[in-house]
Amino acid sequence: MPARALKMLLTQSPVGALAGRVPGVRAAYKNSVWRHPHFVKSYFGVYRSHAEAAAAAPKSWDIGWDNDKAFFSEWVQPSFYASLYWLSRVLWPGSVLVEFGGRYGGAYVEYTRREAFPHNAQWIVVDVPAVIRTALDKQLNHDKPGLSYRTDF
Repeated sequence: MPARALKMLLTQSPVGALAGRVPGVRAAYKNSVWRHPHFVKSYFGVYRSHAEAAAAAPKSWDIGWDNDKAFFSEWVQPSFYASLYWLSRVLWPGSVLVEFGGRYGGAYVEYTRREAFPHNAQWIVVDVPAVIRTALDKQLNHDKPGLSYRTDF
């Protein structure tokens, strides 16, 4: 069973509530499903501080989002397309859209695959320095009019 389906079964159903009472199931869930690459940087549990949560993370993880690996961690979900639909109704010539946490401008890329980008509009991606650095190094904004990157607003 794919990790995402298993996670939904165990966290959003009566089956999961019962399974969580079986000794060892919570630990197995924590160490396999929740740490699957699909659930990037996901912590499992309740922590008193960020430092305590970071200490509980696998030692192979980079903590936080300001690192080179974070750039490759996102994927487009079906719910994303509803946002693109509504953007197509409000993004006009000369508009400015600021996307926080937009990585390389993936939403811009998906938008422009479906709609023409309005004349003189701007799509500004604001993200952490390591992610913006990776986007610029890969020249992912090459030949994409109106797309730019910032590390602060």
